[in-house]
Amino acid sequence: MADIPVQWDELTPAVQKLRDTVYGWLNQNGIPPFLQIIIAGMIGCVIWIAYAVLILALKILISVGTWFATSILGVIGKVRTENQSDFNEVIAASMSELLGVEISPSQLSTGQGPQGLNERVASIGRALHDLLRGEFSSNGPITPEQGKENAEKFSGFAINFATGSAFISVLTEAVSVGFLKEFRELGEQTAQALGLGRLQRLALQPLIRNSIQQPYDLYYRKLLRPDRISEAQAVRAFRAGNKSEDALRGELAEKGYRDEDIDILIDQLTQKITATEFQKLIRYNAVSESDAIDRLTNQGMDNDDAKLLLKTVDAGRADSQLIAILGDLETARLAGFLTQDEFVSIVNDLPLGVEETGMYLRKVGQQLERPRKTITFAQLKAGIIAGIVDFDYLDNWLRNAGYSENDNTILTYEVILALQTAEEKAAAKAKKAAALQAKGQTVPAVLSAP
Repeated sequence: MADIPVQWDELTPAVQKLRDTVYGWLNQNGIPPFLQIIIAGMIGCVIWIAYAVLILALKILISVGTWFATSILGVIGKVRTENQSDFNEVIAASMSELLGVEISPSQLSTGQGPQGLNERVASIGRALHDLLRGEFSSNGPITPEQGKENAEKFSGFAINFATGSAFISVLTEAVSVGFLKEFRELGEQTAQALGLGRLQRLALQPLIRNSIQQPYDLYYRKLLRPDRISEAQAVRAFRAGNKSEDALRGELAEKGYRDEDIDILIDQLTQKITATEFQKLIRYNAVSESDAIDRLTNQGMDNDDAKLLLKTVDAGRADSQLIAILGDLETARLAGFLTQDEFVSIVNDLPLGVEETGMYLRKVGQQLERPRKTITFAQLKAGIIAGIVDFDYLDNWLRNAGYSENDNTILTYEVILALQTAEEKAAAKAKKAAALQAKGQTVPAVLSAP
């Protein structure tokens, strides 16, 4: 029996205190002394006996419940590990009843031990997914009509599953004479704590979404045609003559626009000539400036803002010419065709801001202060042969030009071959070989030869 801690030391003073209280109450109400002793003693005994009976009942209940739960779990474990074939028959029968499709025990794993249990779990999951995939997917493109059929099948599947689950629960309770009525809550609460229901829905979601939800949505879209083109598309279709005004107004009304707002919406969404286009028309005398301003005003723009907008477009065209002028001035100054005073005077006459002018003059000035070009390799080679520069200058030039170390060696050898005397060539070879050795690089044989 389960060992329930009993607080006898605390019970005795409590019963004694209760007996004294009853005894005092009886004494105050004029009860004879011998009756006071009998009644108070009987009440104390009853309390003591009731407590003892309660403890005994709890011990018996817990012991029986523990034995029952342990036995049931032991039987389940024994069935799962030793009676695979019987357990598989129970699983197959339950799944066949719940899913509405015949499932054979041979489809489930018959291995023993933990590995066999894992294989059986995988077999059950595979059987379920194969069943649903076979019912809802043809392993090919699914049409909207098939989506409708799959939705109907799934509704029937869900109803059949719920009915079968309830039926099995009723049978289990009836066969167990009510003992298993609440025992199933162990699995339900475990599954709820682990979130298995949600995880199962996530696992089946791709199959349901692609075989039922999306095709079924396409089916009703094709059948009911609920989508509408946008307001701007509808107005353009009306202006192009592809839609009547009544049809346009009806569609805009379906979108919730009031009748008094529809005229405003049609006017605002009708494509208008832009300010840039008006400026071109003005340049070629297709429209007058005043007419262009009136039209821009009718589009919802203030009269002064319309004038400024046309001037802004004109200034934008002038900006492109200004950029070209600045580039031409920079080239002329760098080439020396303009003196610094002439250059600054012309730049100050251009419509540039103070900061922009200062930065432009600074940019050109910095280019004037530093070298901007270098000689060619042929010119460099001639300078080395003439003794104007040495091979150190050649190394720097090749490095700045972006040549690799191998390219540097090849071009240096080309210069050595162009030297006038054998002594000069030998000295140049020795110097280049020493430089390569200092860098830890291999010295070519042509530099080692005399």
